[in-house]
Amino acid sequence: MLKVVLFEEENDESKEFLNNFKSTIYEMQEKMHGIKLHGNKEDEKLNKYFKCKVTNEIDNIGISPKAIGRDYLIDVIVGRLGGKNERFDRVAKIYGKTTSSVERAMQNAIDKVWNTVPQEVLKKHYKARIHSERGVPTVMEFICYYTNKLKLELDL
Repeated sequence: MLKVVLFEEENDESKEFLNNFKSTIYEMQEKMHGIKLHGNKEDEKLNKYFKCKVTNEIDNIGISPKAIGRDYLIDVIVGRLGGKNERFDRVAKIYGKTTSSVERAMQNAIDKVWNTVPQEVLKKHYKARIHSERGVPTVMEFICYYTNKLKLELDL
């Protein structure tokens, strides 16, 4: 671990500087990874654990790591597991996109899976009812299913 000494003695000015520095680091991590870090090690570990669980589920269903909407889906589901009523606005802001382009990318990732992955795999990993007219879950159906599934698994 790298430790930099910025101040010879600890005083109010140095404490304020370090708190501002930590806040800046956490904001940068949130923008890069879409995960809200509160500065608490337990929260950070919990967010990483949620992201790992969600990524595993997304991999099981067959969404390609190359799909743009994949990261958006993961970020929204992780946010919902963390107790936020996560919509697409925050994710769009983090990635510098419009809300509609984020939603469209997520739907495209879901559509591609439903059109390419064998039905047996989909039925094994996605047990929610799908509207018969479309044959593909909507973004909100997909997000709600995995959020609820993981909340039950994780006892949240």
